[in-house]
Amino acid sequence: MGVIMLMSRAPLVATAVWLLATGCSSSPAANSGALAGSGGQPHSAGGSVGMGGKAPTGGSVASGGSSTGGAQNSGGGASIGGSASSGGSAGAVVSGGAGGVSSNTYNPCPTAGSPCVVLPLGDSITYGYPHGDLAGYRAPLFALAHQAGKSMTYVGMNMDGPAMVDGVVFPKAHEGYGGWTCGQLQNRATETDFQAFAPHIVLLHAGTNDIQQGNMVPSATVAANLSALLDQVILDFPDALVVVAQIIPNTVPSVALETSNYNALIPAVVNQHTALGKHVILVDQFTPFYQDANFATNLMEDDDHPNPAGYALMAQTWYQAIGQLLR
Repeated sequence: MGVIMLMSRAPLVATAVWLLATGCSSSPAANSGALAGSGGQPHSAGGSVGMGGKAPTGGSVASGGSSTGGAQNSGGGASIGGSASSGGSAGAVVSGGAGGVSSNTYNPCPTAGSPCVVLPLGDSITYGYPHGDLAGYRAPLFALAHQAGKSMTYVGMNMDGPAMVDGVVFPKAHEGYGGWTCGQLQNRATETDFQAFAPHIVLLHAGTNDIQQGNMVPSATVAANLSALLDQVILDFPDALVVVAQIIPNTVPSVALETSNYNALIPAVVNQHTALGKHVILVDQFTPFYQDANFATNLMEDDDHPNPAGYALMAQTWYQAIGQLLR
């Protein structure tokens, strides 16, 4: 199976240059060294797994083979390792050569009648800081699925969010941890209770805290950390589809540039795994924010975290990646 990369129109590097040129004068007061989720409320531990669901029943890699056989999406620039050329946005390598989410995409979700079990994995952005009671992107994503008549639930140790969403009971479970790096998430993924979740889909948004650690970890190191985390998640859930995000932007120019550099390396990380037949796809959470020239005030709560409108935008982007896989 090849990489499915949901790219939007603006190249990552171009948007980072734009950010540096503007200085983000509209951004909130900046704490460039602050960790994402710092000051966040602790997560509840020991909660039950949300609504259950069956373990994946296996299945073969989608027709089209590894990423080396995939065709490049029309209009694209580089599909592996690096930002798009100045002539256009990055193209996606897709199973079967079609753009967007291909009909040949590997689908681990059960048939109609059983919910697709989704594991949200990441840091405070997955938790939904600073509005944990609103569940960040998890609540609007669940609402999009329910409104489309599709069945999904969440699993994880932590329990945060509203009691009801779109008129139905909301599954509050997740694996979002404020301030955690890829390495800490990897350690969590080695634990027995984590490995028991048996999700059909994993939504992975990680690396924000690696970038901001100390004087900022080099982007290549963060990409290596992400790759190691991805290795562990695939080892835990070999039949799950892992959706790896290019992470959302930061409003501090220096951090935004390093975030852009890191995001440009993530396609190569994904391709390394798909070339081995692993069930991994790529989604761009970065560019949809930058398409709003005033994203710092319209979509962000602080330097690191979205406001409710930003989390709703993240939900829409996730849904574009997995919506057609749900039953």
